[in-house]
Amino acid sequence: MSTVQIEGLNVVVLCASDLKRSIEFYTGTLGMKMGKNFGSGQLLQAGDDKTGVTIHLEGGHEAQKPDLKKAQVSVCFRTSSIKASYEALKAAKVPMLMEYRELRQDFAMFMIADPDGLAIEFAGKP
Repeated sequence: MSTVQIEGLNVVVLCASDLKRSIEFYTGTLGMKMGKNFGSGQLLQAGDDKTGVTIHLEGGHEAQKPDLKKAQVSVCFRTSSIKASYEALKAAKVPMLMEYRELRQDFAMFMIADPDGLAIEFAGKP
């Protein structure tokens, strides 16, 4: 018997050393929309209420170096085309942690780093 029954994911909290820089990255580069501001943090949203994701960027944290071996958590996004997203982010000179890989005909992935070195995976249909 389980101790609790999780019903869903409320929000993903990501720490940022420079909140303004991270907001610019997530909204400008990744196209997320601004949500409620909490002073030391900012809600960002992608997609709709049912299938989208909400991120809470929390400012005032020390920056990390991108190191997948030490990463405890990474965020994984889906887009309408993983390959097109990869090409656009590569052209924008976003740091790649893992280059584009097509693992099956119906599944591809790649990873980038946000301004603080947090790993962000993109996975889904090529």
